Amino acid sequence: MLNSNSQTGKKFRFQTDCGTVVNARIGLTVLQTDQTLEAEMAQFTTIDGVALYHARLRNHEIGTPQSLAKMETELPGAAELLAPSLNL
Repeated sequence: MLNSNSQTGKKFRFQTDCGTVVNARIGLTVLQTDQTLEAEMAQFTTIDGVALYHARLRNHEIGTPQSLAKMETELPGAAELLAPSLNL
């Protein structure tokens, strides 16, 4: 426990491992209205060392040329929600 009046604390030795992701990271942008894709893709996460990360993309329930064009402009923003440290 750190003393609030002190800048020192107890140091613990530790060793890091490879984490949960050894084989693959899957980054996925999912439509806001999609109810199934995450469950379908989750089967990949049963493989040891594979992790699934997702971000939502706002969309209109009815696909029109205008709504698709709007989604195209918003796609980079949704993809940026996936943590850069994941190196996807």
